[in-house]
Amino acid sequence: MRIRSIKPEFWRSEDIAALDWDARLVFIGLWSYVDDNGVGRDDERIICAELFALDDPLSEPSVRAQAALNTLSRHGLITRYSVDGRRYLHIVTWDKHQKINRPSEPRLPLPTCDDAEIRNLLSEPSVSPHNILRAGTGEQGNRGTGEQGKKRLVHRLRRRTRPSPPPHPGSPSSGTPTPAKRPSKPPSNPGRKPSSSPAAPP
Repeated sequence: MRIRSIKPEFWRSEDIAALDWDARLVFIGLWSYVDDNGVGRDDERIICAELFALDDPLSEPSVRAQAALNTLSRHGLITRYSVDGRRYLHIVTWDKHQKINRPSEPRLPLPTCDDAEIRNLLSEPSVSPHNILRAGTGEQGNRGTGEQGKKRLVHRLRRRTRPSPPPHPGSPSSGTPTPAKRPSKPPSNPGRKPSSSPAAPP
């Protein structure tokens, strides 16, 4: 991996704005991955190991990185080719994004060499993170998550169709009126103190 710079014009580029965020991130990561001539091995395993070293190879970020490479190729930002059976990629706009003062000697072949065979992306199976993740977890979903989902759905339907208990008499939903409470009988003479009985004669 090499230290690269990002020009401010990158964020205002219409070509970059047409990409999704995964493709933008992988595109920037490729700058540190390729050599000083913008060439690198076109192997998704190596690229993901370099750019996302702490992620599981079978995790979603790895699958999304593979889809991003296909997106960059379709938009003409990278060229994917083979030389003597080995696959390479070249950043088409390399000189536009990077300026190398003292570039190292090229060790990897450029797509302009005589033995280069440009890979046709249309003839290869497309990589979709949603399809791959769905296919990888399909059997598990049928056996585990799918069965649990069915049980939850049946449980919810049973709760909805279960007859509700009869309302308590006197509640607003019942038709039985609540008997009115009798008011307490006020004292006969509320302000008068009760008279004391006369003392018995001696």
